[in-house]
Amino acid sequence: MTFEANTLYQALLQERPALERFLTDRLGCSAAAEDVLQTLSERLVRAPIERDMANPKAYIFRAAANVATDHARASNRRSAYESDTAASERVDVLHPERIFLGAEALREVESALKEMPALSRRMFLLYRVDGMAQKDIAKQFRVSLSTVEKRIAKVTTHCRARLVEKGFTGSADQDRLKGRSEQNGNR
Repeated sequence: MTFEANTLYQALLQERPALERFLTDRLGCSAAAEDVLQTLSERLVRAPIERDMANPKAYIFRAAANVATDHARASNRRSAYESDTAASERVDVLHPERIFLGAEALREVESALKEMPALSRRMFLLYRVDGMAQKDIAKQFRVSLSTVEKRIAKVTTHCRARLVEKGFTGSADQDRLKGRSEQNGNR
């Protein structure tokens, strides 16, 4: 641990009560404030600063504010995801027919992916499965962002076309409803 990191960590320990109040006010929750302080402590220990620190207290409060902002953003994303998931869970996710259709659709997507060029397939998987940003994919493969966007779009279009061709045009419930309405129309 370098001298600067030790100084920053000591400043964190000295300012902990004030930091807790600051973060609790900012986040509106003492548990979230504790999480942020834990994250901040870990960051200070893992990534020591290699320059002179004129005002460790100011640095610590600024770093705490940044970690709090990150924490709030992550919490908002999590809440949005959970509310979207709750809304979509009106469908019986574990219904055997739904599981079968999902597995079948996945096999079709895997088959369609195998038909694509290896580089396009890799870019698509990095973006869609690993969640990597397109600009980072462009840097990794040393190509333009436009190239990455076009390759991912081609793979997406190809996979979507395959699913439509094989009858996977919507959720299993939509397909069942469509089938029922066609049966009622034939009567």
